[in-house]
Amino acid sequence: MISDKDISICLIEPLYPINVGYVARIMKNFGFDKLLLCNSDIDLQKARPFASHGVDILDNCVRISFNDLNMFDTLIATTAITSQRGISSRQSISVSELRESLNNVGQNICLIFGRDTTGLTNYELEQVDIVLHIPTNSSYSTLNISHALSIILYEISNTNFHSRTIANRDAINMMTNTYIDIATKLNLPEHKIHLIEKSLNHVIKRGKPSPRETSILLGFAKKILLRLS
Repeated sequence: MISDKDISICLIEPLYPINVGYVARIMKNFGFDKLLLCNSDIDLQKARPFASHGVDILDNCVRISFNDLNMFDTLIATTAITSQRGISSRQSISVSELRESLNNVGQNICLIFGRDTTGLTNYELEQVDIVLHIPTNSSYSTLNISHALSIILYEISNTNFHSRTIANRDAINMMTNTYIDIATKLNLPEHKIHLIEKSLNHVIKRGKPSPRETSILLGFAKKILLRLS
């Protein structure tokens, strides 16, 4: 079973100390203590007055780059701009569906929150496994990150979910890249290759393959590539 010790919260390029302070306070409310700041040089001293009893979370936070998120088994992000297209990076589930989606996820989870003003880019959303949206009034759909965090942590705190061993991101990327190499060898148009890559990523993220499953599919792809060479 996954506990709060297995879940980190990452803020991408936060701008305002007040938001970081409130995030630390919310984390303390729900018993989470792993805070990551991605590509940020924000002054945490200015965030302390807003953290209340969560100042220890600020003191122990870790500054990382976006690529460091590859160390996590499961990445969950939020977006206020959603899409119904099946291959869109902004295809999302409602936060009320999160409990079901957390069944059989990897052991190390990171919740990712975008920039205070612009959120996450399409590229960043393409790297995550689960994209969430929180239904709000359609006239103003963007929540403050600390408000969004409180809703999501409430859902997680009231969920009993189990983890399993899933393939790491390096293995999954190697498998995906090999199938893209096959598409390239077949001289498919560039836009078709791009669609195949996005579709593969979506299918793989939903399936959460085990290391053995990934190894089998990678081996099969390599045999195909060898025959095409």
